[in-house]
Amino acid sequence: MTLESFRPNAEATRPEAPRSNAEAALQPDARNQNRTISPSVMAPFFVLCLLVAFLPASMPAHSSGVSSEECLTLADTPAAGKPLSLLERCHAFYPRDVELLADLGTAYERVDVSRAEHAYRQALELDPGYAELRLRLGRLLLRRGAAAEAVREAEAALRVQPNRQALVALLNEARATAAR
Repeated sequence: MTLESFRPNAEATRPEAPRSNAEAALQPDARNQNRTISPSVMAPFFVLCLLVAFLPASMPAHSSGVSSEECLTLADTPAAGKPLSLLERCHAFYPRDVELLADLGTAYERVDVSRAEHAYRQALELDPGYAELRLRLGRLLLRRGAAAEAVREAEAALRVQPNRQALVALLNEARATAAR
């Protein structure tokens, strides 16, 4: 190696003469010629573009034959006006929807008490602090003669809503029934 190999090239160190804006636009900047966008930046951008291009704007009908829009508007319908068949199809579409399970339990109370109890218990697994559901389940249990279970449901609901009269009444009635 010679000393010449360590000396910088005179042309490379010479400052570039200022160019006009028109010249700068027409001539590529040597510093930017070697710049590329890294794959780690492009990959997420590409995935996002694919998602936007191929995902539908609204969800299609589920295999249960109900659309997401029908299920979403069901929440705004009064409980008495909700057909059981639609509630069941929406439950297949949204199995972890607590309000839907609560409405399903209410609808089942008219036709199948054991299915109502099951729907209420599923909802309470998802939201153990749902005092209104514990009240409904407690009343249902009391009607079928399970007073001790009704007491447990009323006590659990009172831990969440300690001053609710309907819960206190359920607890008192369930205790009286259990004592007989």
